[in-house]
Parts: sequence; C-alpha cells; structure tokens
Amino acid sequence: MALYHLNNHNLRGAMILLGEGSNRLRRYPSEYGGIDVDELLSQSAALLKALQQTEPEKIAALNLGQDNTLLLPRMIKVNNEKA
Repeated sequence: MALYHLNNHNLRGAMILLGEGSNRLRRYPSEYGGIDVDELLSQSAALLKALQQTEPEKIAALNLGQDNTLLLPRMIKVNNEKA
C-alpha cells in the first residue's frame, strides 16, 4: 500500500505505511514463507530514509520504478533446498 500512495504522490501516506509495514516485518523471522524478510526490511527502511531526506517536489517529479533515484523494495525468494 505504501508504494501505491507513493505512486499517487501521497508522500505522507507512503511514509506512514512504510514505517508501519517495517514495524510489522520486524516481528517475522529472517526468512518466512520463502521470502528474505531481512532484505525486504532493509530495502523498505532505505526507501523510507530516502523519502524523509528528499524534498517532496523532487519525489513528485520522479518516474517511480523507472529511474534509479529511489530504489523500490522487492521481495527476494530464499532457496531452502538442502543438499
């Protein structure tokens, strides 16, 4: 939902939901449901920090997901296969 708000230029809503989502992710183990939760949390925290430090006008001018100014969080699958 945070990225939805960010895409609609609702910076405040995006930051609130990124913070809340990050707090919820901290309750999960490092790997959960085949997802690297630690990496997702790290990426989400980096985006939140970037949003907090960037002027709203600059964020509004970005083409989210298509330029590398703000890297959007991505879920990374964990390989749990045992050798």
